[in-house]
Amino acid sequence: MKKLFLTLILATVFGSTCGAASSIVIDNVQAKGVLDFSAEFYCTLNPGFVVAKSNADYAILAAKRKDANGKDFMQQIRLTAVQKDKNVKLGYEAVKIINGENGKPVLENINEPGNERNTLATLKTVFNDHYCFGYVLSTEYKDNGFVIDLVDLDSSFRTAGIKPGDILLAVDGKAITKADEGLYNDKALESCFTGKETEFQILQAGEVKTFKLKPIFEPAMLR
Repeated sequence: MKKLFLTLILATVFGSTCGAASSIVIDNVQAKGVLDFSAEFYCTLNPGFVVAKSNADYAILAAKRKDANGKDFMQQIRLTAVQKDKNVKLGYEAVKIINGENGKPVLENINEPGNERNTLATLKTVFNDHYCFGYVLSTEYKDNGFVIDLVDLDSSFRTAGIKPGDILLAVDGKAITKADEGLYNDKALESCFTGKETEFQILQAGEVKTFKLKPIFEPAMLR
């Protein structure tokens, strides 16, 4: 397995032909600093990932994994950073690499828009001021929504009386489906960076309630 892992890293540290599946603009930063921090931050939060390759334009993060059938594969995350004036466009792309016919590595794109958006938004909050409603969704989907897992003490959600166990059904009139997992977490919302009032439809003790809330300002983590 060690030989396969090293072979796949060397053979598929994917080059300029791969474009980022998702991206976000981070204000008033330098590309190299953002890229170095993002790579280290991601590896710290996701045990098993290491930096396989890094330069001024991109970083490749890799981790050994097993699929549902116990078959070995490697997952790679490619972070790119493009400087434009004072801002940086940070890109994120994930691929799964398997050992194909004749031992040749085969790349398969991993389509996880919720995870991509949450990762990029979290990284932006490190460098830029932002807003929070103060909730975390679980991955449990029931009664046409995702169950709220946590609610911060000093938050818009807590002030409104929304509690863990309540179910988030819709945001700004858009119903949430099971396929939307991760797309409606606090930091993934557009209002996390605009501060605009947002409408939430919540199922609480069997009753559907509508809340119009403004998020609370939070400074950048590295301010």
